[in-house]
Amino acid sequence: MSSENKDNTTQPEGLEGAQAAAAQQQEEPIETTATTATATANTSASGLGEYFDKMTKLYGEEYVKQVIEMANQDEFTVTLNILDPSGKTEPDPIDPEVQRPIVTGTEDKKYKIHPLNPMDFQRAEKLRARFNTDAKDRDKIIDNQIAVYKFLAFCYLKMIPAEFDRLYDWGQLKMAVDACDFKTLYRPQKKKQ
Repeated sequence: MSSENKDNTTQPEGLEGAQAAAAQQQEEPIETTATTATATANTSASGLGEYFDKMTKLYGEEYVKQVIEMANQDEFTVTLNILDPSGKTEPDPIDPEVQRPIVTGTEDKKYKIHPLNPMDFQRAEKLRARFNTDAKDRDKIIDNQIAVYKFLAFCYLKMIPAEFDRLYDWGQLKMAVDACDFKTLYRPQKKKQ
């Protein structure tokens, strides 16, 4: 007895047929297996991508809630690194030719929130506009983002650049500056009495 397979070739049934089918599958599945593996990886990546997108959205929503809540504050505490008083440095872990200051501890410093005047708002917006102009150069994007936050930290918190460069936690300052921005853009300032 025999039967037709997908190639319209005749295969014997029974044990011989099973062996023939297995032999044929072992010859052609390299492409099929690779295609199946790629499809499985894409499905997995897609599932992971969907999960990542969902978590990013959830994280973003939580971040915005915290920023709005923080916008009610009149001051922020920011943690700064304490640098070695002797000025000792160590090689940067990414670029050993660059020296970075040795950190000996941290300190908390309170910063009172100050309003943003129109001239500084305009300067900040011009700095932000660089994001769009330099959108293809990742290094410039990062440099521009740091420049915007350094400038806004100075305007809102009167944090001098040397203190900004000693930040212990980038996220802590970023959230504080974002809260100041939110307060400036979406909430009226309290009148001084």
